[in-house]
Amino acid sequence: MSSEIPRREATVRELTRDAKTMCGLGIWYVKVGYSKGFLSSDVVKSASVGCSDAKAALIADTAGARQEIAEAVNDPDGSGFLHARVDGTTLVVTSEHFFDNPQTRSYALPGLAQSLLKDQQKLCKAQFTRIQFRDTQFVKNVPLQCR
Repeated sequence: MSSEIPRREATVRELTRDAKTMCGLGIWYVKVGYSKGFLSSDVVKSASVGCSDAKAALIADTAGARQEIAEAVNDPDGSGFLHARVDGTTLVVTSEHFFDNPQTRSYALPGLAQSLLKDQQKLCKAQFTRIQFRDTQFVKNVPLQCR
């Protein structure tokens, strides 16, 4: 099993070596691995080929999806305590009510992060790269683990 990891890494390096050709063919990402079964997680190494134009186009194409997600997160209960907006590929969540006070922040932030990360794949498909929680004195970045 341990010899599989170096071979998988070497294969990804080999496949992404000629980025110009790969980008020209419309291949932006490479996944190398296998499925362990229906109830098991996949063993996959995923890598970007490095097509900057393609990535920029994908980010532009998914801007509407990011905005829809931010609108769904923005003031979901109508209390005015939670606000969300998009900043590039970052979902920015602000709340003076929850984040200004360190004690309130300590119990509100983990639950809020867990709630948002529950559907992490949806955030990834919209090309979000992180969630940023902030108020006037506090900023916490939570990177997304997209495959």
